[in-house]
Amino acid sequence: MIFYMSRRLRQSLIAGTAMLSALVLVSAESLAQQQARPMQVADIAAELNLTAEQTPVFTEIMESHIAETKALLTKHGVDPSQGRPSRQTMRALRGEMQQNREELVLELATVLTPEQIQQLKAMTPQRPRR
Repeated sequence: MIFYMSRRLRQSLIAGTAMLSALVLVSAESLAQQQARPMQVADIAAELNLTAEQTPVFTEIMESHIAETKALLTKHGVDPSQGRPSRQTMRALRGEMQQNREELVLELATVLTPEQIQQLKAMTPQRPRR
């Protein structure tokens, strides 16, 4: 028996399948974004396989960096819990944030091996510049 479907029915099935697929993809992406959280300092230290001597120094440097970054944001009136700041605000912050990151890299270079630094860079998500 040959199965015959009208053109309109085929188009409806294709459109319905496409919409269902889009909903599944959007839902999966939304769920992934909700579950994604920044790595904690202890998680990063564990991932880098730090030695017993490296761990407390690394933790201190990272926590200090986090505190400095929060202070820098507060200084410019940015509250991260309120969402992404404006592009103008981020441009004003760019120089100080870059200096803050460079200081972090210099401090970490005194504690981490070159391989660990490369591994840390690979773990850091790269955001496109706007």
